[in-house]
Amino acid sequence: MLDKFRIACFHIRDGHCHTYGEDSPVVGYSYFHQKLTDWIVDRMNNQEDVGPAEPISIYLKEAKYPEQALISIGATRYTPYGETHFLQPDDISIVVVYDSTLYTSEQIAAMAAERELDKEGISALIQRVV
Repeated sequence: MLDKFRIACFHIRDGHCHTYGEDSPVVGYSYFHQKLTDWIVDRMNNQEDVGPAEPISIYLKEAKYPEQALISIGATRYTPYGETHFLQPDDISIVVVYDSTLYTSEQIAAMAAERELDKEGISALIQRVV
């Protein structure tokens, strides 16, 4: 079912949309099922505040170790732009999973720039950084 889906990441700053992550096939991800779960647990316990990574364990402690968490996986390999630009307040981060039999990567980039992603075959997470 996932064979036809791709994931793309965008970053909007000052009204300009940049490709933040490589447009990639979902099935190209190397972490699924237990391997992904193990990696998430490791990152929650051990990730350090380096570059775009944040100290998740500190946030969990400050939140008094919630019993549940909603985890959204959506990062792709960074583009050169993504490697050198980190999120700042008022930026918009967009992660799109889309059906590649319905849309091209160019169409998705254009829709992301206009934030017009509410269409069949597209799931998009659009967040403004506060």
